[in-house]
Amino acid sequence: MVGGTPKSWSSFLRSRSPSSPAFIDYARKNPGKLNYGTGGIGLLNHLALAAVRAAAGFDAVYGHYRGIGPAITDMLGGQIQVLMPGARRGAAAYPRR
Repeated sequence: MVGGTPKSWSSFLRSRSPSSPAFIDYARKNPGKLNYGTGGIGLLNHLALAAVRAAAGFDAVYGHYRGIGPAITDMLGGQIQVLMPGARRGAAAYPRR
């Protein structure tokens, strides 16, 4: 890799797992039942999430999008459960309280 940006791990808010370790444990126990998306094949967020998935040892269905915006929309809508956008875009997807 030549360069990169900070990434944030995002999992669907209504998932049964409130933390990353709990989410990974759920994903391991339910192989192929979760969907994850990226802004496109071969982009940094795709490679980073593939590395996390491989290291954590869980299987999920991959869907690529034409940009991170539609992927964030689908995550908030419940179509995908895992996403690793850049830190700024990931934070912007969640409303402030």
